[in-house]
Amino acid sequence: MERTGTIPFMALQRLSGNHVIHMFQHDVEAFMWVFLWVCSCSDGLKREILVNPYKEWMGLEVLDCKNEKQDFLRWPVMMVSKHHMPNNLFCLFLAIFSPQLCAYIWGDIPTSADHNSQEQEDMARVQALLPKFREVRAELYRRFSPKDCFDDALRHPILRQIHHITDSIISQWAGFGDAP
Repeated sequence: MERTGTIPFMALQRLSGNHVIHMFQHDVEAFMWVFLWVCSCSDGLKREILVNPYKEWMGLEVLDCKNEKQDFLRWPVMMVSKHHMPNNLFCLFLAIFSPQLCAYIWGDIPTSADHNSQEQEDMARVQALLPKFREVRAELYRRFSPKDCFDDALRHPILRQIHHITDSIISQWAGFGDAP
């Protein structure tokens, strides 16, 4: 039941209030939350500028923060700082991909009996996924500009492309075992 970390960056399963074995996948999800926060709340001058929704999350209790983060993931709107604008499309991808990654790739948390083998499998999956992230980022930036996220006419095509990419990754993973 031990929870360590800053609540807004913790994996959703770890914020559930239930007993959850801490797994590598929780650290990966936490990294995604940190990446989104850095791109939104740092101005490139080593200063933190809290913006919503992160500003709100900082003062919430565990379950309230979990609910707010889940709401954010249903319709993510990225408020990326000017310094990190080149990451805007990739941040949107991560926000959309993260819940699917947790639900379809990792699924249920294993029992303590198979914890170690699951950890090894998860680490291998993430190592295989990292090159795919580079491909996704390159594909998004070939088709769209980071500023396109703020154009109402382009938002739907961007989201459709991100969902297509996400579904492709999930189906490849499900269809070919551990290969993303």
